[in-house]
Order: sequence, then C-alpha cells, then structure tokens
Amino acid sequence: MSPSSTAFFFVPGAFCPGSYYHKVVSLLQARGYYARALDLPSMDPALREAGETPGLYADADYVRENVSGPLDEGKHVIIVASSYGSAVTLEACKGITAGEREVNRKGMGSGGELKHLVLLGVLLADAGPTVTELISGVVSVDDTDARMPGVVTHIEPNDVGLTSAVLCGSLPKEEQEYYGAMGKPISAKAFNEPLTFAAWEKVPTTLIIGDKDLALAPERQHEYFDKAVGKGVSHLRKVVVEGGDHLTMLSHPEEVIKVCLEAAGDA
Repeated sequence: MSPSSTAFFFVPGAFCPGSYYHKVVSLLQARGYYARALDLPSMDPALREAGETPGLYADADYVRENVSGPLDEGKHVIIVASSYGSAVTLEACKGITAGEREVNRKGMGSGGELKHLVLLGVLLADAGPTVTELISGVVSVDDTDARMPGVVTHIEPNDVGLTSAVLCGSLPKEEQEYYGAMGKPISAKAFNEPLTFAAWEKVPTTLIIGDKDLALAPERQHEYFDKAVGKGVSHLRKVVVEGGDHLTMLSHPEEVIKVCLEAAGDA
C-alpha cells in the first residue's frame, strides 16, 4: 500500500496521552503517511470537570468514529494500540472489519479496509472479561486509598517515579521521569465494561512484546497469544523486542516503525 492510500491511528494506554506516540508518528509522517495519535475521552479533563465518566465503550466509539472517515474516503487503515488502548481498539473494530463493511456498504463501493492491528503490551483476550479481570488486580478500581478518595469516578496515576520505572524503564532515568509526569487520571468505568468483540479473530494482528515489560508480564502475553493461535487463527504474528519495556513506541520506536511498515506492505 502506498503512503497516500494508508492511514495510521494510534491509541494510548490507561493514564497515557496520545503524545507518547510522537516518535513513531513523526517517523511515519516523514515517509508521507497520514498518522494521528488519539487522546481518549476516558482521560479527558474537560469531561471529568463536567462530571462525565466515559468508559471503554465511549473510548471505542471515539476511535471508531475517527477511523471511519478515512475508511469511507477509500483509505486503508492500520490501528496501533498500547496496553488498555488495545482493549479499546478490539472493541472499536466491531462494525468496521472488512467483512462487516462489505455487507454494510453493498452497492455503495468498497471504500477502504481495516488492514491490520499492531498491539503493544497486551493480552489477546476473548470477548467477555473486563480490563480489571484481564489484568488480575494489577490495577484495582475498588480500593479507596490515597489515589481514590471518596466515591470512585476516576483513578489517579501512580507516583511518577514508580510509573516511569514500570512503564518505560528501558529509557534513561531523565526520560522516564519526563514521560511519567505526563500521566493522566482515567475514568474508573474504563476498567469495568466487558469486552464484547475480539477483533484479532477478524483482522490481521501483530503483537509486540517487550521482553523487559514490567507492567504486564511477557509470559502472560505469550500465553494468550499461543491460545489465540491454538484456536486456528492464522493471521496472527508476534514480535519480541529485546530490552523493550511496556511502552515500546517510546523505548524502541524504530522496531515499532518496522512492524507498522510491514503491516502497510512497505517494509
């Protein structure tokens, strides 16, 4: 696919701004691709101030709305998502997979196609569980502690030092703290709405695993990937980044770009 016919969208993880993708977005734009990082409603401070609590489904709707325009214009779309953003992306693909669009657009031309998902640091889950259930208590939305006083509507980011070491520990300490300070509160509802669509069953998907991921054990990521392959899904691929942490788009942008270009048929 040529750069003019391909659009990349980037979906951040929980507590993370879309700007975490600035390195890969810049590299793709330099090659002539449309590349845009999204900021999710569940972490929008204006919505929080207004008393709104968007969850996983609102985030998924937002992603779907953004990619649908380029699809209708005839562009092929590749979505790159990290951590919680991968759950959002799996849900967002409901209704816009190639097969579904072919049925829905009958007699209206083919438009573009959702060509590939690139998922960073995630479990290839079936439909059914919530994000809280998937991460098995790594993040609790029920505890009332210093981060969540009173009635829980939003979860505050962890201490900058802890967050930066866990999420991007492969970076120099100064960079870890720079990115860690960007953490944003997220609506608790995001962790409590069940996933209803396992898009990796329908859309070619590449999973990127950082072998030094401290936020989500690489062993669990491999386990879920192997289970997915065991179900007979043939369009799954796995790439392991040596020395990669949870946010490989920051610690190893060139490796992520390589996967993106392969997904676009431009490697």
